[in-house]
Amino acid sequence: MKLGLRLKTLRKAIGLTQQELADKVGVSRVYIQTLEANRRLPSMKLLERLAEA
Repeated sequence: MKLGLRLKTLRKAIGLTQQELADKVGVSRVYIQTLEANRRLPSMKLLERLAEA
């Protein structure tokens, strides 16, 4: 499973919108959308923040 799909699946499983997740980790909704579409890879620091969200 690609990272973007995994991120989207987990986000939905915990009941967050893209905007809510973006607010929790300090990025824009568009950036979350970009990650979920596999158009960019997150930095290690952002991966840590996503894991804590």
